[in-house]
Amino acid sequence: MDETKTAKKQLREDYRGLKTLVSLVVPTYNERENIKPLADSISSLCESNSLPLELIIVDDDSPDGTGIVAKSLNHNIPIKVIIRRWRRGLSSAVVEGFEIAEGEIFGIMDADLSHDYRIIPEMVKAITQEGYDIALGSRYIPGGGFDKNWPFKRRLLSYIGTKFAKKLIPVNDPLSGFMLFRKDILTGVKLNTYGFKIALEILVRTRNTNIKEIPYVFVNRERGKSKIGLRTMLGYFFQLCELYIFKYTGK
Repeated sequence: MDETKTAKKQLREDYRGLKTLVSLVVPTYNERENIKPLADSISSLCESNSLPLELIIVDDDSPDGTGIVAKSLNHNIPIKVIIRRWRRGLSSAVVEGFEIAEGEIFGIMDADLSHDYRIIPEMVKAITQEGYDIALGSRYIPGGGFDKNWPFKRRLLSYIGTKFAKKLIPVNDPLSGFMLFRKDILTGVKLNTYGFKIALEILVRTRNTNIKEIPYVFVNRERGKSKIGLRTMLGYFFQLCELYIFKYTGK
């Protein structure tokens, strides 16, 4: 049995005894109104499913006090908070969260309550019991979708962006941004951290196709403002260019 298969078998056998199985990283910027409801939901989910998960909140020194609220959270799950001074960027925030993660499975999730936290146990099962390396929340498979309140402009941008990204990795929703994966798939992988689609970066640069997509319905945020703007869209374009170069040249 090779090392990867041995590691997977050991994870299946040992995960219920682990102090921390999943390290879920949530990058934040001006999410003061959302961070407590999110932590409440994740904590309740973990308790009802006996899931050993730590929540890692990485805040870019939000002027609305998100970091202060995060530090005041008190739940039955471990919560780590990083407040980054003089540093900005979703992708770099996620990678910084990975650096202090203790779990065997890493996860990425948005703070705005748009991702359906209720599928996390199913995502964990896909990795620990079904042998997948990556579990990806997907809006573009049967059972997935978008809530009716999501603006048409955002739907159109998502559709167009997804069309370009799908040529890089054989999944239906490469821009999901909601994923769990075995931490060891990052071994030897160098991630660029200037873009905001860190999940796409991981999917492409690990070259891992052992992926299970799990449907969820994307919900439009009720509190706070979207961070999508012209700068973000330009950043995505340049990120795509770099990933295409990597895919076809390995550089």
